[in-house]
Amino acid sequence: KKVVAVLVVGDVGRSPRMQYHALSLADPQLGNAEVELIGYGGARLPENIIQNPAIRMHLLRPFSFRLPAHLKAFFLLYAVVKILYQLFQLFVVFLVTIEPPKYILVQNPPSIPTLFVAHSVCFLTRSKLIIDWHNFGYTILGLSLGARHPLTRVSHIYERLFGKGAHANLCVTRAMQQHLANEWDVNCAVLHDHPPEKFRKLTPAEKHKLFKRLGNSDQFSDLNSWSDGLSSNETLFTRQLSSGVCELRQDRPAIVVSSTSWTDDEDFSILLSAVKALEQKTDLPRVVLIITGKGPLKQHYEQAISKMHLTRSKILTVWLSAEDYPSLLGAADVGVSLHTSSSGLDLPMKVVDMFGCGLPVLAVDFKALPELVENGINGLSFSSSDELTSHFVSLLSEFPQNTVELDRLGAAAALRFGQGNRWSDNWRKHALPLFHKI
Repeated sequence: KKVVAVLVVGDVGRSPRMQYHALSLADPQLGNAEVELIGYGGARLPENIIQNPAIRMHLLRPFSFRLPAHLKAFFLLYAVVKILYQLFQLFVVFLVTIEPPKYILVQNPPSIPTLFVAHSVCFLTRSKLIIDWHNFGYTILGLSLGARHPLTRVSHIYERLFGKGAHANLCVTRAMQQHLANEWDVNCAVLHDHPPEKFRKLTPAEKHKLFKRLGNSDQFSDLNSWSDGLSSNETLFTRQLSSGVCELRQDRPAIVVSSTSWTDDEDFSILLSAVKALEQKTDLPRVVLIITGKGPLKQHYEQAISKMHLTRSKILTVWLSAEDYPSLLGAADVGVSLHTSSSGLDLPMKVVDMFGCGLPVLAVDFKALPELVENGINGLSFSSSDELTSHFVSLLSEFPQNTVELDRLGAAAALRFGQGNRWSDNWRKHALPLFHKI
């Protein structure tokens, strides 16, 4: 079998698209390859990767030293040392640990030092390089440093230089494909994110089982005050009848779910302001907002949430396993995406996952969004907290007795990624041919 190295200079457990690439490459019916999956540890990988005999994981050791705040003047030196440390590890893995791969599939961003390493290894081992463009590293850096900062400009030059010369390229949107072709003279095949089969709408029985289990976990303990008086056959959202049949409660709260990496390109104050506004509308149902994910701004928003005085809403910030996350989406009533994209050219994978579960989505508007969310057809877009609040009111005004509009949007969302249009189908059509051509 051919060997393919899949490189993620980040937490592989939080890089679902690269996980899906690895699984497709290892699938005997698709890539039929031995996969060397290289990246940092962190979130637990799904069992279908851990147990896959054709996928070998190579964990990089993170640079553990963190620069103290009083030494900020030495940031540039710190960054250079960290990059040299990463370079050493990556070259050891590629040139010593694994046998020379036929192909190297690289996630970008991060571009530093990933693209330099990938080009260097391909030169030394005669491997073929494929870059999978998820976004642009320099635009992400610009969120924190500013677009005109010298380091942002250097990053832009570096990414443009090393972004060229790959044997093949993939990207996530047509808008990004056009940008790369027009601005950088890079030709890309578009591989839109599609959900794998595990994302689907749950049956009432499956929802009941899920809520019984999650209800016993510490992460969902804030719901206990709303669960007093329930029998052992009931949850806040479901009940099991004496016949064994499970049904949804007619007095259940609406479940709103959002997932995030808690970064600067998602402004959760918009969603929190909308929840505050919903508190004043006593004719609406109670709402449980579940926000999943990890990231640098999580503590900041958790502090803001703790200061909110809510009686008709609950806000939970949780981290779910790779198995429970699809189930939660499949049991929810509305999904929310606050992803705006640092470049305006990528799309939120969370919306793809939600559509896979037939979940109607409310998404903040930006340049590339119409490639995925068709306003009024399979979801609704918004640009402010007032507009988001208005969408919630229109969708939930008669919930759960009347869910006609939710059902209409959800059916259109599910149709987008229906039978024969999941990740493996899309990968076979758009990604597999690249490996055959180069």
